[in-house]
Amino acid sequence: MSAGHPPGADAPSPDRTPHEPPPVEALPPPRATRSGARADARTVVALAGPVLFTPAALLLADRPMRVFDVPAILVYVFSVWLVGIGLTWLLSRPPR
Repeated sequence: MSAGHPPGADAPSPDRTPHEPPPVEALPPPRATRSGARADARTVVALAGPVLFTPAALLLADRPMRVFDVPAILVYVFSVWLVGIGLTWLLSRPPR
């Protein structure tokens, strides 16, 4: 038995330093789960919300058009806001 090693411990191999961890076998990639898909959807909703309110996106709705005598930009803003709230509510509920 060599000095500095507890009884029963293997001595380090000559190709590794004593402080180098042993090699780890590659783990299989994680499977996609429903909760993972929900997390992805929540991320998309969280990122899409602010993007849809950027000036570039608002310019798409800023047209001299009216929907039920309401300017199109107001219809766009409140529609995106309402859809964002609805999707957030749906995705925050526990899965069935």
